[in-house]
Amino acid sequence: MVWIIVSGCEFLLIVFLLLFLLREHNSQKKIIDKASDIAGGQLGIDDIRLRNESGSNGVVAGAFNSIKNNLLTFIEATKNNVVTLTDAVGKLTESADANSEDNRAIADGAAQVAEKTSEQFEIVKSNLELIESSNARMQEINAAIALVEDTLSQVTGNSQEGLERLEGYKNDMGTMADNLSRIDSILLEFNQEIAKISEIGDFIIDINEQLILLALNASIEAARAGEVGRGFAVVAGQMNEMSVKTKEGMDSITAILGEIVESSKQVNESIKSCSDTYDKSQVTFELVNSSFRTINEQNQDIQAKMEEIMAKFEIVADNSEDSRTMAQNLYKTSEAISERTENIAGISDKVSVQSKQIDDYAGELGGMLKGIQRLLGGFNTAITPVAKRPGGSKKIRILAISMLDNDFWYGVRRGVNYAITEMSELPAEIIYEGIVPYDGWGDDLAKKINTLVDEGLDGITFPGFIDSIIPALTRAQAAGVKIISYNCECSSRIKRLALYAPDNADQARNAAKVTVDYLGRHGNVIVLESDMTIGSNRIRSEEFLKAVGEHRGINVLARIPIGDNAQDVYNKTAKAIREHSDVQVVYVISGYLDAAAKAVLDASAQHRIKVVGFDHTPAIFDYIKKGAILAAVGQDAFGQGHDPIVYLYNNIVTGEALPSDTIICRASVVDNNNVGNMVM
Repeated sequence: MVWIIVSGCEFLLIVFLLLFLLREHNSQKKIIDKASDIAGGQLGIDDIRLRNESGSNGVVAGAFNSIKNNLLTFIEATKNNVVTLTDAVGKLTESADANSEDNRAIADGAAQVAEKTSEQFEIVKSNLELIESSNARMQEINAAIALVEDTLSQVTGNSQEGLERLEGYKNDMGTMADNLSRIDSILLEFNQEIAKISEIGDFIIDINEQLILLALNASIEAARAGEVGRGFAVVAGQMNEMSVKTKEGMDSITAILGEIVESSKQVNESIKSCSDTYDKSQVTFELVNSSFRTINEQNQDIQAKMEEIMAKFEIVADNSEDSRTMAQNLYKTSEAISERTENIAGISDKVSVQSKQIDDYAGELGGMLKGIQRLLGGFNTAITPVAKRPGGSKKIRILAISMLDNDFWYGVRRGVNYAITEMSELPAEIIYEGIVPYDGWGDDLAKKINTLVDEGLDGITFPGFIDSIIPALTRAQAAGVKIISYNCECSSRIKRLALYAPDNADQARNAAKVTVDYLGRHGNVIVLESDMTIGSNRIRSEEFLKAVGEHRGINVLARIPIGDNAQDVYNKTAKAIREHSDVQVVYVISGYLDAAAKAVLDASAQHRIKVVGFDHTPAIFDYIKKGAILAAVGQDAFGQGHDPIVYLYNNIVTGEALPSDTIICRASVVDNNNVGNMVM
């Protein structure tokens, strides 16, 4: 019985050892296969991934991964430097050629300057004489201007005095008008009083006529009375005489009053005529007064202008004196130029020789760069353009579109630039359009696509999430333009040639594995989610949640929407840290991983909170070293810019199908274990 148990244990041990050896053998085989690929220059491969990364095979695999990633980084950096140096060499060659031509021109010009200098002497001398003559004339003009200024000052004073006298005359005329008005009122009252006197006279005449009748009656009665009535007769006679005299007096008074009334009417008419004349003269006076004011104001303006002219003339006079001094200096300078022109000609000859040497060095440097490009071609990091050329003189025109608002897209641009340099000697024109978002950028990009299609376009590469240009791409496709989308899948309305993108699901699972290993299968996570209508973002979120969800001890505390900008990522991360004190991992599904890491560092939380996300940049590597970022999953930004262009060119030229409908770009994970070996 014991023997059976011992035999069973030995059998199990043997099986375990065989399984262990088999797994180690499989691990070693993976390492050997990858090492063979690397030795053969095949660098565009994924990292070696083993179940047990802590054993000896894991150490070897990590070393190979570091070697491969560093070599990839070095080669891509070299490619980028090749682009920069190629441009610099081209500009240096152009500059050397231009300098050589310029120096020859300088030498020829120096000889001409020497010939013209003697003529310049005479011209400067003549100018000096003219300046002296002009200076004298300006002094005379200055004196005349001063005289005009004095005269204008007197005219202005006289005009002001006349204006004041007119004002006094106007006041006197107003007083006279007031007096005439008062006289008119007095005469009116006087006429009214005369009318009253006339009425009294009429009353007296009536009484007088009554007295005459009374006297007549008295005489008749006295006659009847005889001697007794004689005294009444005498009284009646006297009353009759008095009545006659009264009537005569009243007639005289009436006549006199009539004359007075007539004279008063004439006076009234005269006063009215004076008043009418005054009213008319008032209008004329106002016109004269206005004219005087205008004249006075114009005189003042003229005087002010003359003062300005005088001031400016003084400046001109000073400038004239300065011009004379400068002309004298110019004369002396011309003499010095004449002496130095011969030296310039000699120096120009020397510089021409040096420019020729620079041109030779630039040629040697250009040859060296071509040699570096050939050396880089020995490493299969990406697809290379075919040597076959299209028929005739046709040039293949490809539009490469990318965003340009964070480090990932800068890496894409570097890939595009290398493709442009790599294909510079081929019949290809790569048109790059980098987008920094602004209001209406989608409409502007669509217009540019339509314009290029009308001018003649063969291919387009674009990030699949830009939906605003789908109508323009549909029109381009109808015109025969071939399209490759990259980074993520595009709208189903576009029949793309291929999709070049990372395996977003695999990337998300890698991020989840790093997170689970760090938490030890128990912990709290927050997910920062960008635009979930973009396929790559949605997959990265769903696959990560699915993978960590397999471990019941890991809790997702929150899924927080973020904007596509660094500031919002920073703000949302900082807020999440404050509101969730027990969070341990912040998973960012889109860009700006460094912004989230900065929020962790600013909160001094890097010892308890780690950030997990995507992209490889020097800033992200620095945050890994500082402990704020746990791991970053790469997605080959350089390749996403470079490879779709070359795939598209090769297909257009050769007509051969692409290797797959979906081409997966390489991926790698950088964490604290291998970040020190990365070269950036």
